[in-house]
Amino acid sequence: MRISNKNRTNAQKSTKKVDRGKTKQGVDKQEKYYKLLVETANRAGEGIILLQNINGKEGSIVFISDQVARVSGYSKEEVLRMSIADLVSPDSLPVVLERYRRRQMGEEVPPHTRSRC
Repeated sequence: MRISNKNRTNAQKSTKKVDRGKTKQGVDKQEKYYKLLVETANRAGEGIILLQNINGKEGSIVFISDQVARVSGYSKEEVLRMSIADLVSPDSLPVVLERYRRRQMGEEVPPHTRSRC
């Protein structure tokens, strides 16, 4: 049996649509998971901060949970313009940065850090 190029192209298009559908379902599932994680942390009184190196600025804050805003006294918008060095007390900063750098290198470090603001 010979498969024409036209049939082959239609099959490829069909496969891409299925793959995109699976990807969207996967993304939707991850979004629900992270939303639940943040909501649970907020109810437990725990804050979540996500950091990323942006434009040479180490530890730029790219996400915070509502609890972080409440505890810090800053609005979410204010915190999202900061780096972790702006938010953490000077005596806690070396430990926080060391753990952040180790995570960036793929090392296993404790999943959370308690520090003073």
